[in-house]
Amino acid sequence: MNAEWISLVKNKTSITQPKVTLLSDDNTSTVMKIELYGFDATEFNSEGNTYMSVDLLTEVFTTEPGFPEVPYIAKVLAIPDHAGISVEVLEMSEVQTFENIHLPPARSSWWEGDMEFPYAENAEVYQSNETFPNGYTSMESPAVFRDFRVVRVSVFPVRYNPAKKELQVVSSITVRVNYGTGEVLNPKTSSDKGISPSFGKLYRSFIFNYWRLFSVSGRI
Repeated sequence: MNAEWISLVKNKTSITQPKVTLLSDDNTSTVMKIELYGFDATEFNSEGNTYMSVDLLTEVFTTEPGFPEVPYIAKVLAIPDHAGISVEVLEMSEVQTFENIHLPPARSSWWEGDMEFPYAENAEVYQSNETFPNGYTSMESPAVFRDFRVVRVSVFPVRYNPAKKELQVVSSITVRVNYGTGEVLNPKTSSDKGISPSFGKLYRSFIFNYWRLFSVSGRI
């Protein structure tokens, strides 16, 4: 394997993790800014193919078997109990294009100790001229996790054109998650109560806006 750090910002030539900043957060919206300083590119061979694995140091990748394995940023947000949810891109930097990048396909998961699945490309996808993922954001259905209604928001500053073997990267992207009208999925119907210290520690570990949103409400 040959690994190389590809810098996106002139003054950040060393390996640096992405920075995610919570710009604002209230009952109407949450605004996050993602900044990339570069990505780790590792070349490897598998069954006669030379691939370039791209990593944002987040350990999060698209996982649909046969589709390109693209790294991305994901955050879990605590959201209002009764609100429709939508997400939009407010602004982003100019797209930087990297050519001759052959991303490996994602593989099905396997149990530890079992043989790993081979890299098997979906031929139709890898011959497609459509950028994958097809948007810069996606959002899972909201869920209620004990004390909070939460949603997982994914942001894709890295996208890929398989037919051209072209990696498209933005070094900065700002997104807003809106809380308002529209279909309300999985509303939280239980009443609010104080948060126990043990669960508070758990929430802080994975709810990105936990401290800022709920310190104001007095629940923590």
